[in-house]
Amino acid sequence: MNKFLIVIVLAILTSCDSNQKNIEIYRGKVIIAGNIELSDSYSKVISLSYPCSIDRCDYQTEIIDSTGNFKFEIEILHPQDVLLKYEKGFAQLFVKPLDSLNLSLNSISFKKEKFPEFKISGNNSETSQNILDFLRFKNIDDFHPKSENKSVEEYLMDIKHRMFIEDSILSEFRKSYNPTKEFLTWAKKDIIYRNANYLIDFKFHHFMNKTQYKGELFDKSLFPVNDESAIISSSYGIHIWHYSTDKYIQKDSVIMNLLKEQKLSQAYEICLKNIVEYEQSGISRDIMCYRIISKFFEDSFEDFSELRKDVNLYLNNNLLITLLQKRKEEFEKQNNYHVSLLDPVTEEEKEIIGDFFSNLTDKHKGKVIYLDIGATWCGPCKSEIPYSIELHDYYKNKPIVFVNLCMSSDRNEWKKAIENLHIAGENYYLDKAQSQLLRNKLKWKGFPTYMIIDKKGNIVDDDAPRPSSDSRIKMRLNELIDK
Repeated sequence: MNKFLIVIVLAILTSCDSNQKNIEIYRGKVIIAGNIELSDSYSKVISLSYPCSIDRCDYQTEIIDSTGNFKFEIEILHPQDVLLKYEKGFAQLFVKPLDSLNLSLNSISFKKEKFPEFKISGNNSETSQNILDFLRFKNIDDFHPKSENKSVEEYLMDIKHRMFIEDSILSEFRKSYNPTKEFLTWAKKDIIYRNANYLIDFKFHHFMNKTQYKGELFDKSLFPVNDESAIISSSYGIHIWHYSTDKYIQKDSVIMNLLKEQKLSQAYEICLKNIVEYEQSGISRDIMCYRIISKFFEDSFEDFSELRKDVNLYLNNNLLITLLQKRKEEFEKQNNYHVSLLDPVTEEEKEIIGDFFSNLTDKHKGKVIYLDIGATWCGPCKSEIPYSIELHDYYKNKPIVFVNLCMSSDRNEWKKAIENLHIAGENYYLDKAQSQLLRNKLKWKGFPTYMIIDKKGNIVDDDAPRPSSDSRIKMRLNELIDK
């Protein structure tokens, strides 16, 4: 392959289109609903992942009803791609805030193919159809660049060659399909930044082998970090996160030493000031700062409040400032949880104000507490419910309480789940803000999580066996009940 030709093509691919408007940042709900033509044997679970260039990746799982219907309602901050997964197949979709899409899938097709055909209608459905057609048109082998015994320059050349191939395929596709302008923007950015995310593999290889490499891995001429139109691709946010943490945290010895000394406020303040000084002003820089501040929020409640006072020094986008303001308000409430308890008899909600765990352990002194942390949209959580009911019945009249804590979910869906699934035990609900507070306090691993609190009110197991483990969980609970 002619290296000069590759350079020319990539220069065109990575250049900014003067007619391309910057992507607007605004919050809005998206509805993705549809029907699956079911076969005799089919999965009842369908999932949707929607990585946001601004915030972290979100993931939802829904249960398909008996007629094959499903529905997702998500909130996004800008036009982007989302990924629907069913059986072994994927549907990559393009959505904007306030969009509504309707899909018709076939369960047999999704069992057999990675990118099966499906029918789609609704807002921007033509762009989603273009994405499907392009993924099927590409038909090239997966790319796994090798890191062993390669210099940075050689590794980057492998990625450049792959980008050249994909861009050539895009050019052929464009001639045959006449796709939308939004598809072309998305496809060009996706080629650049999806391949950019292989850079972290090279870095990880050297980290695992405890070796050093020379040269600039995160080449900004090849992978620009101030391309505001690129947030249309979910891969862009991943890349600028990798880039900013590599350059402004991991390669800065002063910051790394401060982090080791647990001087988080100083470390993050220096990091943010460096980003503002050396990166071009705009939404991409704001995203870098927002995600660094969000990471700081998760690492240290105590120090975050001080840093938040100076947020206008680092952010220009009003929506991002507003989102951080909401986090600040959540921080200020961290020791004052407002949790809803649903009375199983009257079906009325009762607000519990104060520290949730203090209230819980005071209420059940001398009893073991088995805590189930889940969400209404979590498929594995729902799968455990029949086993939870059996476990609850098994320990009837024993000094043990089963507490179900629903988080990051819709309140009405929580009530419906309790009624329809006959969920036993005490049922508590935390809204999104309250969920984030408790998530940071407990630092649990994900949904579902099970914890055990002993008779003295201590968390003795923050990753307890699931109800479906049967003998394992019974053995663990029996030990604590008998103490």
